[in-house]
Parts: sequence; C-alpha cells; structure tokens
Amino acid sequence: MLRAESLTKVYRGGKCALDDVSLEVPDGSVYCLLGPNGAGKSTLIHLFLDFIRPTSGRTIVDNIVVQENPVVARRSLAYLPDQVELFESMTGFDNLGFFCQLGGQARDSRTMAALFAAVRLDSVWGDEKVGRYSRGMRQKLGLAILLGRGAHSFVLDEPTLGLDPQSGRDLVETIKEQRNGGASILLSTHDLMRASQISDYIGILQNGKLVREFSESEFRMINLEQTFLEYFDS
Repeated sequence: MLRAESLTKVYRGGKCALDDVSLEVPDGSVYCLLGPNGAGKSTLIHLFLDFIRPTSGRTIVDNIVVQENPVVARRSLAYLPDQVELFESMTGFDNLGFFCQLGGQARDSRTMAALFAAVRLDSVWGDEKVGRYSRGMRQKLGLAILLGRGAHSFVLDEPTLGLDPQSGRDLVETIKEQRNGGASILLSTHDLMRASQISDYIGILQNGKLVREFSESEFRMINLEQTFLEYFDS
C-alpha cells in the first residue's frame, strides 16, 4: 500500500510544487498520475522515496511513515526512473547481480535468468555488455533489478518514455503481472493510452493540485484525452 496524506511542498523562493495532495494506492492496484511538465508528478514520487522532505503532510509505504523511518520504508519500495543508470561496461547479468546484492538480495544464475524472462528480456542478452542495449532493453533490465529486490511496492517515473511499441507493451504487461500478484504501483506518465490500459486509478495533477481522480469504472465511461485536455485548455 502507498498513501500520501495532505502533502504540500514549497521550495525556496515560494514555488509551491504540491498543494495538499492526498491519494492512496491499495495493494494489487496501479495508480497513474497524469499532468503536464511541472504539475508536481516527480515531486510526489520523490517524496515517497525520501529524496526530498515535504513542507507538510507525509507519505506512507506499507504502513511505514517514510519521513519517520526512511531506511525501513525503502526496503518495501522500488523505484524505476525514466532513464535507468547502469554500468555500460558490465554485462546485463553482472548489473542485475550487483544491484540485487546491493539491496541485500543475492541472486544465482538461474534466478537472474528467471528475472530476465519475467520482464520479457531474452536471457541471451544477459552475457552482453549493457552498452549494447537499446533504451527499451535498459528499461526492462531496470525493472528486472526492481523485481530482484523483492519489493512489494513500486514507483515508476515515465517508465515507457521513448520506448518502441513492442518494448512499451512488454513493460506494461510486466507491470500488470506485478499488480495481479498483489503489488501496489504508482507511476507517472504522459501516455494516456498506456494509462487507460494499465490503471485501476487515475489522478490528474494541475499546478500541484490533484484536481480529479477516477476509478477504472469511471474513466472507462469517458473520453480520457478530452477530459484531460479540458483542465489545461481552460
């Protein structure tokens, strides 16, 4: 479970990035954050990760208050940025093994091959240097690292940005499988099509405010693109 409670973040100079935002991502669900650049999506994600501290309010991961116990909270939480930073001169398996071990989860060769399969990345690439990987393959490897950590909750920042259609579809299918396995997943995206395919809940951020939320049954009944654009054309 992921929960934001009355989150406000005001930066130096008075810029209000988030204004009293509350939302919840139950276990076994995907919550997509929509909004233009500067709406506050990344700020919200960074508050869950304790990269920054809120001006007021709090974030909660599996009943742990992040601001009170950030180290413990991170054990249950895994993060995938829009651009995964990997060791270019190391193989895919070496990267996966290193980051899993760094997170306290040693993985043998059979388990690493299974993690590659889970993210639809052919294991033949496991022995290739990451410098040869495409963007889509890097994102898949990043997701394999998250799964290898054994986390129960995930925050994903623009995970399909710049991916080709096949890689984007593969990533979406992996996310769905984790959701169906009971994970709680919060992700930000500009991709309305992917959001409608994957989400149980959708929230629209505008100027730091959560201006609208939809359950799946609600957004299936509307033109999501038209509704989204109405907030930014007015």
